[in-house]
Amino acid sequence: TGVQWCALPISSQNLAVGKFSTSVRDRHYLSLRYGWDGNNQPNGAGLRSAPSAWATSTNAFHSFNANDSWILGRQVFNESVIQLQTFRNEIPGAIDRPSLMFPNGVTAGANPNAPQATEQRKWQLRHDTSWTVDSGPGLGHTLKAGVNWIHEPRLFISTKSGVAGFFTMAANDVNGPVQQVQVIGGAAETNIPLDVVGLYAQDDWKVSRRLSVNLGLRWDVVTGMPIDQSRSPNFAVMQAAGARGRFEGTPLADFGQSTRPDRNNLQPRIGFTFDTRGNGRDIIRGGWGVYTDFAYTNTNALTASIDAAGGAGIVFFAQNPTGLRRADGAFFRATDPLSSIAALNTVDRSLPPLAGQVVSPRLQQPYSRQASLGIVHALDESTTITADVVRVDGRDLNMRLRLNALVNGRRNFADLPIQPNSFAFRTAVSGGTSLYQAAIIGFDRRLTRGLDVTASYTASTSSSNAGAAVDDLDANVIQDV
Repeated sequence: TGVQWCALPISSQNLAVGKFSTSVRDRHYLSLRYGWDGNNQPNGAGLRSAPSAWATSTNAFHSFNANDSWILGRQVFNESVIQLQTFRNEIPGAIDRPSLMFPNGVTAGANPNAPQATEQRKWQLRHDTSWTVDSGPGLGHTLKAGVNWIHEPRLFISTKSGVAGFFTMAANDVNGPVQQVQVIGGAAETNIPLDVVGLYAQDDWKVSRRLSVNLGLRWDVVTGMPIDQSRSPNFAVMQAAGARGRFEGTPLADFGQSTRPDRNNLQPRIGFTFDTRGNGRDIIRGGWGVYTDFAYTNTNALTASIDAAGGAGIVFFAQNPTGLRRADGAFFRATDPLSSIAALNTVDRSLPPLAGQVVSPRLQQPYSRQASLGIVHALDESTTITADVVRVDGRDLNMRLRLNALVNGRRNFADLPIQPNSFAFRTAVSGGTSLYQAAIIGFDRRLTRGLDVTASYTASTSSSNAGAAVDDLDANVIQDV
């Protein structure tokens, strides 16, 4: 016996920030800021991962920000921000050797996640104007309005992992037989350009000395989502089936309709604080609002975009629990050429390689309806206690459904010429819902010498029809499609 030592991969980070600010003229200020973050960390390293399967993930982030702010008169404040941001992640890896997975959980050979790269280039323009109004009902208004535009012409993803194969070994021996071989082929790269526009207006209204009301309205729209799937064979199949009424009354009912971006994202909001006695010791506070989010691209569009760009998927698949055998009858080994088991390939190479994912033509951005109500009570000048209840209803959560499962010996989509016609086929829809409810109590005590003591306790429950993660929902939940 002996001990083999190897150098462990380490993480590192380098940061740089530069800022210039000047007063252009009285009550007019300009600032320029540059930030850089370069870091790397190990990828694939672990106790059951051989050093050959380790890689280093490298990130480079650059941000340039220009801020122009000025005061007009005595009551109007304007602020404009322009930002350019670039990001690149790269995980280099070998494409000339397979990734090996052993029964005991050990991995060796090539890193299964590499090589891959992500690039992002994004512009942002934001302008806000705020002003005060002393006339009208109540004691006064603080008004604010603004626009935010994000232009992201490049969100590029490329991966070549699996092009040399994922080999599942039949024994814990690198020279042992191989029971499964899966090889990925095709052009696994895509660009997902996006534009996001947001408009808002709000009014912080001092109704009386005891009551304040906050009113707001926001609207957001994302262009570039749903993605262009006109070149996706699977999307064409699903659209044709939907037009025939194949998915009526199911979570896939939007298929068959024209592609349309989500534009109905009006988000009203209202909040209030009420001093019950007028002395600041007992406050009732609450609010309600609608808040639109932006779905994680990997959840809804990444794989479907690769399929629409030409596709990348399984080009070779062979399996034998006792071990694959070559034409001469001998066991296939990890060092043998793939051509020695070419006859065992179960993939139809006349079809383009596709991962098998499509996006609903009417995909919605997720949003939540949030409500809260609470009280604040001052025990004395230095001590307060709080109690609040919160409810958040999530709607239109994006999720990828694996609906092509075997149900009573038949696949749901057996009658459709999709690729692959297996459990791997997924549809991205915005049918997820969630519910979060919480009760929160807090205590705050201001001590001497600038020291505060704060404590809080939260009792909460949460539920979702998306399972523990957005990919967990399967045919056990939805079967009639």
